Amino acid sequence: MATRQIVIVVHLVSVALWLAVVLGAGTSAAVLFPTLRDLDPALPAFTDYDGPHWRLTAGRVAATIFALADRAQLPLAAIAFLTAGPLIAGLRRRRPAAIVALIALLAATALLAFQLGVLRPRMDEALALYWAAAESGDTATAETHAQTFGADHPLASRAISSTAVCVFIALIAAAAQVAGATARPAQDNA
Repeated sequence: MATRQIVIVVHLVSVALWLAVVLGAGTSAAVLFPTLRDLDPALPAFTDYDGPHWRLTAGRVAATIFALADRAQLPLAAIAFLTAGPLIAGLRRRRPAAIVALIALLAATALLAFQLGVLRPRMDEALALYWAAAESGDTATAETHAQTFGADHPLASRAISSTAVCVFIALIAAAAQVAGATARPAQDNA
């Protein structure tokens, strides 16, 4: 297999894995919260906390899932950029699929940077304060921190969804670029 083909495969796999990570984290949270709400667990470590224990449980698990997803997204985004050479070559030939793929890749990376650099630190701090207050039995303070977290949640959800859409578009456009580039030489030989 030629080096260019290996680079293309690595690019497509990294973008596909990036999409899987984002979708997996979002789907996990979407299943986790209603499931734990319905189970309504009681946590012995939080007996003095009068708020909903299901939200503490789901939040702890979801926070871990999103932290792992963040750790996976960074290298996958970096690999996607480092292997975008064939797409860049398509820009010189003014191939629309290459242009769309690179714009979507840039948008996804910008969204990821916003999530990791702005939203995640703010939300993680609010969560840590929420959990600490809940564990100490200070329900009022815990709820204040839960509201602080909740204020950013809609924006974070939109950012994650938008990242997934951009990564999906980047994957489809990159695959179309590769398919188009592969079909052209065969057509030229006919």
